[in-house]
Amino acid sequence: MKKILVFLTASCLAVSCNLKVNDDFSTILKEFETDPDNSRLVDFSYAGVHRNEVEIRLVSEHYQRFNVLDFGAIPDDAKDDIDAIQRAVDAAAAAGGGVVFIPKGTFDFDVQTKKRFVQIRHSNITIIGAGEGSGGTVFHDHTPSDYPDSAKMWLGGLWPSFFLVSKLEADSVWSPYDDSANKAADLGHAGKNEMFIPLKAEYGLKAGKTYLLTMESEDNTLTEKLIYPLEKAGKNWWSSEGESKYKVKQLVTVVKNEGGMLTLDAPLLWEIEEKYKPALWHVPVMIENVAIGGIKMTTDWKDEFIHHLNSVHDGGWTHIRMNYCENSWVQNTIHEHTTGAVSVSNSKNCAVWHARIKGNIGHNGFNVSGFSTRNLLYNLHGGQAYHTFALSGYSSGNVYYNCYSEEPSSIDLHGGIGVHNLFDNIIGPQFRHGGSASALPPATGHGLVMWNYHVGITEPYKGIFKNSIAKFTEIPGFTLAGLQGAKGQEIYMLDQNDNRVQGDYSGDWGAMEYWNKTPNPGSLFRYQLEQRLGKEIHHILEIK
Repeated sequence: MKKILVFLTASCLAVSCNLKVNDDFSTILKEFETDPDNSRLVDFSYAGVHRNEVEIRLVSEHYQRFNVLDFGAIPDDAKDDIDAIQRAVDAAAAAGGGVVFIPKGTFDFDVQTKKRFVQIRHSNITIIGAGEGSGGTVFHDHTPSDYPDSAKMWLGGLWPSFFLVSKLEADSVWSPYDDSANKAADLGHAGKNEMFIPLKAEYGLKAGKTYLLTMESEDNTLTEKLIYPLEKAGKNWWSSEGESKYKVKQLVTVVKNEGGMLTLDAPLLWEIEEKYKPALWHVPVMIENVAIGGIKMTTDWKDEFIHHLNSVHDGGWTHIRMNYCENSWVQNTIHEHTTGAVSVSNSKNCAVWHARIKGNIGHNGFNVSGFSTRNLLYNLHGGQAYHTFALSGYSSGNVYYNCYSEEPSSIDLHGGIGVHNLFDNIIGPQFRHGGSASALPPATGHGLVMWNYHVGITEPYKGIFKNSIAKFTEIPGFTLAGLQGAKGQEIYMLDQNDNRVQGDYSGDWGAMEYWNKTPNPGSLFRYQLEQRLGKEIHHILEIK
């Protein structure tokens, strides 16, 4: 048995640890610890598998083992292995869960077909290779997916090259609002950072289940709060028609239902107000405890990447999609020649770590979208993926920690009103955002935090040097602590009037401190997690 020690050890990245840490403690963090209800911050430490409270084992002793060779997979023969690997996955699902082992060698996908992959539809499935390094397990995709509608070319990524982790079909959409029977509860008032919600009415609510929390706005006042003090927003955020009326979408887990009061597994990320009709919805499509690790994934893609050229360039070589997943993860993977390494959508408490992008430059790196809530992505090498570390939609409470990328690359907030996301100990990417006029502005909703961020100098959209990081109106309600030029270059923010802002700042638009300095503490995520757990952080993952 080989043990891999995965440490969340450094309060700053290795390349920045030689910098002197200030003796003074963060004023913004002091305010959170003194008065969390009125603070700019939330507790980000709940992001990650099982809230980082238990040891994660890639290989569980409780599940049966399945070797793909026993189901017809043959490495290194240049013939398609998709069906054989799928049979092994299905056998593990039929057994109630299992570990699917893929030995060393190269296993081929889509040699003569396209839009085919291995789909994991059930909980408690582990896919484990012989390692992502030399002499390990390699997955090789030969043919890209595409999408026939040129107006929606980014949808080529719906059909991944290797794994779709979802109960749903690749191109299907699930909505709870289509059936009133999906409503699980009506809620009373509760404040941000609270873990208790008064229950007004329930409809089959069960403790231990995860639900979609929504609030809706018919008069735009909720949208105004989510983007305050910004007064303009993309047209989607002002609509009160159909599903567009739901302005808050976050996943929450109920751990107790007692005496008319719900107890959650993590603090609320936004205040619940009764005038916005807060509700919980059943999410019957969730799967949990799925893991993928120890594999190098590569493709035949060698084209020079052109942004939005066609569906192949936008998403035709996407490697892994996770959709409606909970407490699931990807670890120890290499993603070579990809248009998207790992996509996490509509998922809760999932994680991606020790993953690396290499080879041909592509569209997306490690992306979080939909109403994904409290996911953790850490120890990632994003290469030069165009949208390297990206958030969109209603994604809230997510954390990118200890991540690095090369020039040019980006932190991309692709137009949304998700709240309270954290980028912590990030080196290399520029901050840039994309998206349509229907979603922009802002790039994100209230409460974006960038902590100990070493900003790259080259932005990917035009390939030019940029000294400005962002404009206040793009990230309303921001917290920036410890921003520095990764190349020693001058950096600055632009306020709502395009004036340069550097140094300490506090106002309605947000707060800045430790300009061109390493903040204290060096990592907000690590600090909050160690405070909550009362110990230093480490995970020991056993791989057989």
